[in-house]
Amino acid sequence: MQAVLHIGAPKTGTSALQFFLKENRRALARHGYYYPWHRLDRNRVSGGHASLGTALLKGDHAHARHLVRKWLRAAHRRDATLLLSTESLYDQYDAIAELFADTDTWIIAYFRDPIEALISNHNQVVKRHSAKVTLEQYLREQLQRTRDNVSGQTLFRWLERFPRERLRVLPYWADHFPGGRIEYSFLQSLGIDPAHRNAFALPKRRINTSYTNAALEMKRLLNHVIDRSEAKLLKDIDLVLQDLSDHTPPGDAKRAVVAPATHAALEEVFRPSNDAIKAELLRDVPPGFLDASDPPEGLCIGDSTIPRDALAEVYEHLTDAVPELDRKVRENTMQAFQNGEATPEALPGLAGLISHFAPSRIPTVQVRYCMPIKECADRFLWYMDRPEAGAPLSLDGRMRTRLAGWVAGFRCQQPELEVVQGKHSTIYRPAVDRDDVVQVIQELAGYEHTEARCGFDLEIDLSSPVTVFVRIGEERQQVARLEASG
Repeated sequence: MQAVLHIGAPKTGTSALQFFLKENRRALARHGYYYPWHRLDRNRVSGGHASLGTALLKGDHAHARHLVRKWLRAAHRRDATLLLSTESLYDQYDAIAELFADTDTWIIAYFRDPIEALISNHNQVVKRHSAKVTLEQYLREQLQRTRDNVSGQTLFRWLERFPRERLRVLPYWADHFPGGRIEYSFLQSLGIDPAHRNAFALPKRRINTSYTNAALEMKRLLNHVIDRSEAKLLKDIDLVLQDLSDHTPPGDAKRAVVAPATHAALEEVFRPSNDAIKAELLRDVPPGFLDASDPPEGLCIGDSTIPRDALAEVYEHLTDAVPELDRKVRENTMQAFQNGEATPEALPGLAGLISHFAPSRIPTVQVRYCMPIKECADRFLWYMDRPEAGAPLSLDGRMRTRLAGWVAGFRCQQPELEVVQGKHSTIYRPAVDRDDVVQVIQELAGYEHTEARCGFDLEIDLSSPVTVFVRIGEERQQVARLEASG
């Protein structure tokens, strides 16, 4: 019996291939391959034959053997070669060598430029695993970690267990695919004559593409306020953003931007492994593949910017398709501010986005204090000027936060205030001084002495321009108005 296992690597067009192979099971059968059926979701995405990898990950080798024997028997009845596809086998070289020990087995894997693979991985962990880090943060983290899965070192472990002629490592590079299609590249690796390509139906649109930059940033912001326990809502969000991205053609909307220094550091890290892959594993290395002097098509070097209007458009599209999302975002965002959980980097972007798209949807945030008036004024202004010091502020003895962490999560730059919205920022100048704050609180509280303790609310209106009020009882007065300075 014979078997061909397509193992990825992850983020090398596997979902597109699995859709193609499932839709062409009859055509494959005519060419001597049996491809077992598997499910697809609404966006035509699946894990392929992931049940085998799942069984191995759980240590259920009995079930894994059952699946392999079942599929091999089905292929044998059809006098065909078993064809499986799943990324879940990518690092299961020992188990696969054992399970297919009595079978003539070929392994097919694609190798992608490691930097491009990391960018795609970041896209994946944000859209499917609720990651909150920016691309720059993620790439910097990866510089400190072992990266066998993207560097190709995992493929050398397959080579230790299977003969060189049974391991086919192909470059994942659209310029090298016949007709620009990975599907044709895969058929060619199966030994199917190019003259028979017309017997196979190609998908009419791209499958499981990376999110657009705006969709990715929107999902990253939402990951701060939509908990992973809300599985259905997250699934609905992903289906909408994936559909939007799949219908967006390649171009600037999907081109990841990496800082020059980070890109240079990554190139230096991957140069030795890239040279080893080209010399020992890849077949027919195309000119320019893994060429450090020529960044991949989906990557540009520079400063990343995402227009706020583009984010607002994605948010509007999302809330139209998932009506309950708007309420959940508003509730969770405000709760995060009030609980002192607002992060200077993410929540202001989300709040600013919603404010830009629909200002009426952003209520004011109220945080209650009880402390000497003079101390309040001093701390208020101290935090406005020096949030980087990071000293905690007591809120009714229940919460500890920094003013910079909850006044819309703003990051300050002395003597100005920088409001970060997504990947854009606007400089504001807080027109307020200590004496003004003291006077306002004294007048509203009816106290003459600034050492007296009183209870009061600081009220922050997150719509533009951001305005800060002091409220005591039914009375309130503005103490800061953050006007844009350009």
